Amino acid sequence: MDRTGRRGGADANERPRPQVPDIHAILGDDKPRRGFRMPWGAIILVVVLAAGGYAGYRYLTSGDLQIVAAKPIYVTQEVERGPMTVTVAATGAIEPTVRVDISSELSGTVKAVRADFNDAVKAGDTLLELETDELRADILSAKAKLAAAEADVAAAKSDLESAKATMERTRTLAERDVAPRQELEDAQFAHAAALADQQSAEARLAVANAELELAELRLSKATIRSPIDGVVLYRNVDVGQTVAASLEAPTLFVIAGNLTEMELRVNVDEADVGQVEPGQKASFAVEAFPGRRFPAEIRSIRYASELNSDVVTYKAVLAVDNSDLLLRQGMTATADILVDEMPDAVLVPNAALRFTPPGEAAGSSEGDARTVWILRNGEPMAVEITVGASDGRFSAVTGGDLRAGDKVITATGRNGQ
Repeated sequence: MDRTGRRGGADANERPRPQVPDIHAILGDDKPRRGFRMPWGAIILVVVLAAGGYAGYRYLTSGDLQIVAAKPIYVTQEVERGPMTVTVAATGAIEPTVRVDISSELSGTVKAVRADFNDAVKAGDTLLELETDELRADILSAKAKLAAAEADVAAAKSDLESAKATMERTRTLAERDVAPRQELEDAQFAHAAALADQQSAEARLAVANAELELAELRLSKATIRSPIDGVVLYRNVDVGQTVAASLEAPTLFVIAGNLTEMELRVNVDEADVGQVEPGQKASFAVEAFPGRRFPAEIRSIRYASELNSDVVTYKAVLAVDNSDLLLRQGMTATADILVDEMPDAVLVPNAALRFTPPGEAAGSSEGDARTVWILRNGEPMAVEITVGASDGRFSAVTGGDLRAGDKVITATGRNGQ
């Protein structure tokens, strides 16, 4: 009891308080959990977001929203007017106009080398000498044989004269019936034999003369001389080396002619050879002198084809002035051959010739006819033109309704891409 004498507890006239349901009981857990509890505000926020997402999904899929495709962005380039040069590119090497490979026509041992790399030589200058002891001995032997042959000829002449005199005397006696007929026939036979001996001796003399000349010629070939005026490019022989004469004799020297006049030999692709003609101007560069170009002129285009890396090419020879002797044999060169030149032409970018708007059929490309596209009120419009020469970046317009200053479409993208 309390101080008033009343029992503790609820008043009889007091209403009972409503019982708050336990969330744990609702969830089936009769024991309250300790730890983290999600605030009611967070729960409400999650519910609102979920409802908003669902509503957005229904709106997007209801057909009320129309998605508009992005309009193409066209890239244009202006048609220009000006000069254009058309060139054909080709690569090759610098070579002397005259080049002589020198080998030995005689087998032997090298006695002396009289020329070296880069030496200037004149026609007839000695380049190399072989040992000549055996050759000189051959000459002495040939001279001895010649002398013997000459003696044989002299003896044969004497015998012939004697036989002739005997025959004449016997004929006179036979005509007087002093000598028998048989004796005359014997004298005639002896004369014929003496004549044959003389002819044989003279033939042996000719052989002896030829052998002497051959021995002297062989001796002269023991000294190898330059056949032209020029410069020694290669020397592939040393003193004491044995050289052999054969059909595939090794090259001992390479002599180049006048190095102030060189030539550039380039390989022209079969697709371009129809544009290349003798007399056309060209320029070329070599790695030894970066940034510098050298002038040249087409001298000839060979008819014989060559196969380079499975590509058919034709050799073009260009004349090169090398007065300053900067260019050397074997230098690799890249040439641009001027095949066409237009001082004033309407030039359309080649990219425009390749462009076709999305959804459009490719334009005409028969012969020189082409289709390009220009913008009219933001939309592409086809323009038919004919084109001529091209330098790889631009083509010359030879016909059609396209003028300098027109902007042709070269590419397309979306959203500025």
